[in-house]
Amino acid sequence: QALRARLLRLLTTLEATDDHKLTDWLQQRIGLLGQRDTVMLHRLVHDIEKKLTK
Repeated sequence: QALRARLLRLLTTLEATDDHKLTDWLQQRIGLLGQRDTVMLHRLVHDIEKKLTK
């Protein structure tokens, strides 16, 4: 749930929420990720968020 919320916030920040195909794909696929992939995606989102706030 936390990753899903972070990704949706990131899409909003990037003004990409209008891309419904991407948003739907993310919503559907996040739950299918393995634990290692989920951890890596959290790290990637964190790095992107950090760069955007600079």
